[in-house]
Amino acid sequence: MKYLRFLWIVPALGALSPVARAADVSSTTLPAPIADWSFIQSVGGMKLGPAVQQAQSTWELPLLCDLSGKQAFTQSPTVSNTGTLIQKTIVQQEAGNIYISLVVTQTAWTLTPERSQCRSVKLDSTARVHPVFYKDGAGKTFPIGYTEFNNDSEVLKNGQ
Repeated sequence: MKYLRFLWIVPALGALSPVARAADVSSTTLPAPIADWSFIQSVGGMKLGPAVQQAQSTWELPLLCDLSGKQAFTQSPTVSNTGTLIQKTIVQQEAGNIYISLVVTQTAWTLTPERSQCRSVKLDSTARVHPVFYKDGAGKTFPIGYTEFNNDSEVLKNGQ
């Protein structure tokens, strides 16, 4: 009888393995909200890297942040290991301003921890200085800084 109990318990434990749990977590994830600015600040903030021209009117703008709270960008993190991942980055341009929003989701486990880090965004624009803001789910904006889109003579010479 003990042997039968053991066979019954092993499949139950297998269902609790990290691989099985990863599938369960993704299927029961709540609708993804846009991260609040207070949360961005609590995990170390967000800053801009230097923009790089990719083509005639296209620039790549590095966004620097890590929602795991393991790095400081504009301030020291007050929380860490948040289990928050970035599903996508929303970029809006209006009247020369750039607005960034992070659509996030919670997870208990992931094979790709780099998904908690911001990535570069590509923007179509003209050469100029742009104010950059974070925009939360309520539409409230918070200044991140300024980025300057400069024409790169090598990009223009090659006609990209």
